[in-house]
Amino acid sequence: HFVGAKPVLVECRKDRLMDPDDVRKKISKKTRCLMPTQLNGRTCNMDEIQAICREDDLILIEDSAQALGSKWKGKCAGIFGFAGSISFYPAKVLGSFGDGGLLFTQNDKTAETLRELRDHGRNRDGLVVRWGLNSRLDNLQAAILSVKLKVFPQEIERRRAIARIYHKRLQELEDLTLPPGPDEDPDHFDIYQNYEIESGSREKLREHLKLKEIGTIIQWAGKAVHQFKGLGFDGVRLPYTEGFMERCFLLPMNTSLTDEEVDYICDCILGFYRK
Repeated sequence: HFVGAKPVLVECRKDRLMDPDDVRKKISKKTRCLMPTQLNGRTCNMDEIQAICREDDLILIEDSAQALGSKWKGKCAGIFGFAGSISFYPAKVLGSFGDGGLLFTQNDKTAETLRELRDHGRNRDGLVVRWGLNSRLDNLQAAILSVKLKVFPQEIERRRAIARIYHKRLQELEDLTLPPGPDEDPDHFDIYQNYEIESGSREKLREHLKLKEIGTIIQWAGKAVHQFKGLGFDGVRLPYTEGFMERCFLLPMNTSLTDEEVDYICDCILGFYRK
């Protein structure tokens, strides 16, 4: 938007990630860039995404805000293309005390430009060479992140252990659609930034869990991007995505949860469906 480009939205797959088949249908002669979002701590099938970029000579930029530490075939999210972004928002797996983020690129010229843009347009000599922003990561956030980075692998493994319990105990419920389990696909290493499920009885199930003092969240105000009227996507239809947004919500997922608490959540969900 800020560079005059026109976003073209595509459907997601059942794993909530970009659908390469729909991407191919919507590529035109004007398409210049492909921007997959690595959502909820899971990396897209990057073989398919990179193949499309090669075939159509597209720049690949990853939104990996929720996926630091996730991998596709052993390679980390954010470093597959020309550039990638990571968020250090407090709710992220590696979160700071306030807002923050990081950009990856293997292009030296782009890296230098980004450094200038984040610091009022100043270069390494302190000279203002372009219009810029005040987007520096302050020392306090950096100090907090450096401490949390030491336990980052343990944080990820705990999230995967929680996801394993959810998957084992809830996978037989026909009304629920769960994220892929942590041991389901060797090509994916998921970090479970969020644990997002789908339910055909979403509102009743959420109310039941609320009565059991279990908090749940619906992301993005319950709407897909094109459903926000002020963004100018009138006429865009994404049937699968729209249906998903009517069914999805987040179960508790954080490393302070004990196995007993996760089992309690599962017990309450199972109890809802056994009534």
